Amino acid sequence: MITSSKIRPKKTKEIYSLFLEQIKHISIEQIVYITFGVYLFTTLLAYTVIPEVIHLINMPLKAIRYICYAIFFYKAFIDIKRDQKISLTTVVFSILSILSFIFSRNQITLIFLCIMIGLRKLNIHKLVKIAYYTSLATFLSIITLSLFGVIPNWVFTRGPIIRNSIGFVFATDCISIYLTIILMFFYLKRSNAKMSEIVLLEVLNLFLYKATDGRLSFILITILLAILIIYKTVKLIQANAKKRHIVSINNISQRFQQKFLQNHFIQAVAKTICCLLPIALFTLYNLLTTAYMSNPHDMSKIDYMLSSRLKYTAQAYEKYQIPLFGKNIAWQGWGGYGYTDKINVEQFEYNFVDSSYARLIFDFGIIYTLSILIAYAYSLNYYLKRRDYWALLVIVFIIIWSFIEPYMIDMSRNPLIILLIPTLELGPTLHLRNKKDNQAQKTISNT
Repeated sequence: MITSSKIRPKKTKEIYSLFLEQIKHISIEQIVYITFGVYLFTTLLAYTVIPEVIHLINMPLKAIRYICYAIFFYKAFIDIKRDQKISLTTVVFSILSILSFIFSRNQITLIFLCIMIGLRKLNIHKLVKIAYYTSLATFLSIITLSLFGVIPNWVFTRGPIIRNSIGFVFATDCISIYLTIILMFFYLKRSNAKMSEIVLLEVLNLFLYKATDGRLSFILITILLAILIIYKTVKLIQANAKKRHIVSINNISQRFQQKFLQNHFIQAVAKTICCLLPIALFTLYNLLTTAYMSNPHDMSKIDYMLSSRLKYTAQAYEKYQIPLFGKNIAWQGWGGYGYTDKINVEQFEYNFVDSSYARLIFDFGIIYTLSILIAYAYSLNYYLKRRDYWALLVIVFIIIWSFIEPYMIDMSRNPLIILLIPTLELGPTLHLRNKKDNQAQKTISNT
């Protein structure tokens, strides 16, 4: 009995020392990967009814998010200290983000900056994978809890339309978060997506559309899944042709790649489109808004297709001036009547602008907006140059989605904006070593 009691403390000490050794070997990169998943989980919970039902978790969730920001900032500081250099783009973007925050009092620019520079040295594919599995697990858990009555399903009514939030604060939150999950699935699975997975995701899409009435998100999800089906079908035809020794189909595929994908003229045209697409969609949306302001009656059908986006954007243009560096505007929206008794619909002024192409201007100013559009244009060209057409398509869909949602730089609703990270390395590099350090470095290299 005495010997066994003596052995136990030794074993405990050994286990404890091994545990400490394991902790010492954990790198800052591993901590940041985990932090990224924790951050996305807490932000997704903020869009659910759980914080509304259990008020006590609001402060802990907020505290966790601020700890995550501190870790991201610390990682950025370590990267700069290691490299002793920083790109001019990062410096300029940091200045613009801080200026927009000062004028708008909106933390999104600082959060976006902090996360992007904190993650810039990490593997983007791995980050998307963490975001995908975290979002999918949280999303399915919330829907399941709501369907079983564990958490409430708030119902929105607007005339004959009935919309279910299925555990989220708004019905639009539910299906738009599902759209980001599908975008991540599209990016990660690529040609490896199984037909059974695609069909299952579209069935869930139909269910969510019936429940939430999120038309535009439903259409974009269906298009994304249709692209995967078409790609899988073409690959299946090619595989069968190869088995049967039908050379003509494979020759057509090779000729297509040589004439189009590898053609210099086509590549130049594609590059031009990538450069102009974000600015073109931004211009198009604002021209549509201007046309609506001039003639609301003739533009009513287009506005109906965009779920009254033009109407409320026109109201914002009439009420607020376009700021240079942003403005603090209290946006009010409800997503439909009936979700709470606290709102008096008769006195409530709905002014919510959904489109990123207008919302960015009012919240963060025209200069910051242009920098974001340039970042998207550069990222499109970046992935085109590397022939990563899956990432290219994802960014195109984000740009299109920005027509109807204000989440162009909101990491909590759009984790795939980490695809813009290569933009931070654009332009000349500023070296942070002083003259003494540089001379010492030269003497060491000479010896």
